[in-house]
Amino acid sequence: MSGVHDVGGVSSVRRYDESLAHEETSLFGFMNVLLKYRGMLAVLMIACGIFGAVKYSQSKASYVTRIGINVASNEPAPDPTGLVAQLGLVPASGSAQEVAFFSELLRSPPLLRDVSNRQYTVNTKRGTVSGPLTRFYGFSGNPQLHEKEMTDILTDNITLSASGRTGNIWLFVDTPFPDLSQQVALNIIRLVDDYSRARKHAQASAEREFIQGRLAESKQELSTAEDAAVQFRVDNREFSSPTLSLQDGRLLRDVSMKQQLYTSLLQSYDRARIAEAKNLPSITILEAPEKPIKPEPSSAIALPLLGAIAGLLLGIVVAFIRERMAETAASPTPAFEYYTELKRDAVRDLKNPLRPFGRSRKPASDG
Repeated sequence: MSGVHDVGGVSSVRRYDESLAHEETSLFGFMNVLLKYRGMLAVLMIACGIFGAVKYSQSKASYVTRIGINVASNEPAPDPTGLVAQLGLVPASGSAQEVAFFSELLRSPPLLRDVSNRQYTVNTKRGTVSGPLTRFYGFSGNPQLHEKEMTDILTDNITLSASGRTGNIWLFVDTPFPDLSQQVALNIIRLVDDYSRARKHAQASAEREFIQGRLAESKQELSTAEDAAVQFRVDNREFSSPTLSLQDGRLLRDVSMKQQLYTSLLQSYDRARIAEAKNLPSITILEAPEKPIKPEPSSAIALPLLGAIAGLLLGIVVAFIRERMAETAASPTPAFEYYTELKRDAVRDLKNPLRPFGRSRKPASDG
């Protein structure tokens, strides 16, 4: 009796498998497909999870350091009514303009190229390593051959946070080593300060040269006006005519105006000489970069899990494709039968590459 029961059970399972091909899609149908191909799903999940784990093991640690600077100008704003401002020698600029300028300068390719070509000394697992920045990112040979790649890497790993109201800029540098992050941040600030000093010195030098030439002209004009006033008084020792009085007043006013102009230029010339001679830091460091103690949390830790999920999704797609093909094979349609015939012909063509040419030359039958 038990044998008959077993046979009946086997036959019922077979009938269920046959009816499963015609079952409408439902929750139980979905679960049945997953359970039927559970082995394939497990293999794909494990394989993709291992791939994600390998990628995670290959990912580098990330160490971020921060440095804060203030770029607001400490010099008083120029008088918009003054002669020098009217001539455009000292353009008015506030904290917002300085912040915008330095923000672009900090990420400019020429500056980043200089940063990458500097020498660095870093403590690694293999010991102390010295060399240009390219050495710590896997590039070998002449560093100048990889300037474009290093510029792109530094651009992606430098983050700025700026305030136009206060003139503060916060710079975040991300590298694979704590020592390297600190040294890169320091080199960036040093290069920016050097460039800013040279820029201010060039502006002060150009301003001094212009004012110096204008000062000589003003001095000559003042001397000419004074000589004219003196000569008028010598020629007209006593004058009671209104015309002579007006002429004398005009000459004195001309002397007074040229005297004021000469005095203003002389003061501006002294300020320009002082500014040209100064070599003070152009930026104020609010927070010096420190060596990071521990790496930043990385999103790469989720790669094994994401790989397993991707494997599961891929397995589900493959499982339903295989199930659909099995349903079609159990109840073949004309399209499936035609597909089977074409597939059989394609396999024959692969085995005999000359077969398609012979078939194309075969005359068509009269039917």
